Amino acid sequence: GMEIVEGSVGTLWGWVMFNVLIAGCIMLDLLLNTSQTSTSAAAKWSVFWILLAFSFAFYITYQHGADAGFSWIAGYVVEKSLSIDNLFVIMLIFKSFKVKARLQHRVLFWGIVGAVVLRAGFIVLGTAIIHQFWWVLDVFSLLLFYAAAKMVLEHGEEEEDLMDTKPPLVLRILQRFIPCTTEYSGSNFFVRSDRGMPMMTPLFAALVVVELSDVAFAIDSIPAIFAITTDAYLVYTSNIFAILGLRSLYFVLTQLMEKLRYMYLGLAVVLAFVGAKIPLSHWYHISTGTSLLVIGSILGITVVVSWLAGLRDTSGIPMSGKDAAPRAVVQAP
Repeated sequence: GMEIVEGSVGTLWGWVMFNVLIAGCIMLDLLLNTSQTSTSAAAKWSVFWILLAFSFAFYITYQHGADAGFSWIAGYVVEKSLSIDNLFVIMLIFKSFKVKARLQHRVLFWGIVGAVVLRAGFIVLGTAIIHQFWWVLDVFSLLLFYAAAKMVLEHGEEEEDLMDTKPPLVLRILQRFIPCTTEYSGSNFFVRSDRGMPMMTPLFAALVVVELSDVAFAIDSIPAIFAITTDAYLVYTSNIFAILGLRSLYFVLTQLMEKLRYMYLGLAVVLAFVGAKIPLSHWYHISTGTSLLVIGSILGITVVVSWLAGLRDTSGIPMSGKDAAPRAVVQAP
């Protein structure tokens, strides 16, 4: 097999097959989930995507050994759990743009296609840089500590940021070139004005903001996966698999958000652990199996603790402060 990226298990055949598989999955998702999906259907799809990912992990283990397999699963688990945080932000974007539930799936679909393309670019670039300059990994490790701290300190503030009535800067720049209508026009991203000029609908504006949140999010999450493995093929395939099921996961999560209240703390600990792994590796090598166990345990404990806290709440005592009921959302013009 010919290596495309140096020091990678991905052969040319492996890369081609994977991208064909992904294109197939995206088409399948688009054809079968055309309208607003019920939570139970979304849950079934989420299980399907996760099973598909683990079948792929099995294939990687079979082809390239346990270490590659464990790295892949660790990358996938970290990426998938971080994407939950991203989905929470997307949920707030939809609220602030008042995007109706039946239109959300369209924005999510294109948002995910955009994310796949964007990630591919980030990862190819990241791999090239890392193979040239190893010290970049230490920079990544600092980025991860920063991301972990930010996650804990700014928890609950995304909501306030999005309540800010000014639309994001990029959107304001975009509006200079393409005027924006205030009215939604079904599922259209663009409409023609009376003078025949193309105008973007708030739906397209929401898509732009979703893509921007993904860029910001990729800057946090891609270093995390490179800290686990620097193999471009493993990084790319696990990353894309984690993004693939996001649309179905979104509709499951809208129901579960309340029950995952401490998720951000668990994620921050995972980021800190993954960040610490890099400088530690100069002295002590943590095996991939151990990393996977640590990451799995942290997330498992977080989910259980959140769930128990949820049970305690059903006794009807409202939480104070940031965990109180969400405030009404001001729409961005």
